[in-house]
Amino acid sequence: MNCKTLFALIATLCAGSAMAAGQGWYAGVAAGQAQTHFTGQEQLGYGADGKVYDYSAAQKVYAGYGINQTFSAELSLFNLGHSRFSGTVLGAPAQDRFGAKGLSLAGVATLPLNDKLALFGKLGAAAVTTNYTCVVACDPLHNNDHHGIYANYGVGARYALTPALSARVEYERFDGMKYETGIGASNWRGHFRSDTDFLSLGLQYGF
Repeated sequence: MNCKTLFALIATLCAGSAMAAGQGWYAGVAAGQAQTHFTGQEQLGYGADGKVYDYSAAQKVYAGYGINQTFSAELSLFNLGHSRFSGTVLGAPAQDRFGAKGLSLAGVATLPLNDKLALFGKLGAAAVTTNYTCVVACDPLHNNDHHGIYANYGVGARYALTPALSARVEYERFDGMKYETGIGASNWRGHFRSDTDFLSLGLQYGF
């Protein structure tokens, strides 16, 4: 391959990148389904009939800035919905609910495949508020919120519908989120952790 051919190939790739990613501001909305994978829930004392309802509706809004044709910084406001435990505790019906929402900041790297379709990956951190709510058979448990910062990463694809509007599908994960509950006025705390997957479909608009 001679130099002219190599330069022509690089120019073509850069042109494709400019059309697929572009510099400047963008914003979007997305909705889909979150699945929460819990550990530590045995502390709640459910019997053999205990069930975990770990799927829930989830949504987010986001905005970002294309630093160059490949890299962007993106801020997201998300709500991962609520998961439930239900069953019996000491022979009595019981139910508990867990939710998570927060704000994430991530770097996004884009790989254009052509002038319409691009793949991307993201890596960042999320400031999350998790909440535990006792629904049935609560005494002496009490509700509690917990605040923490956790890893957030994902992959996805974007397809240009018009020069400004794109459809976006994305899978992302929030690692090791912590939930906390307590008993009465004591210092005892039950800790539950989850890795939560979020699969979404949305629209993105470039300004």
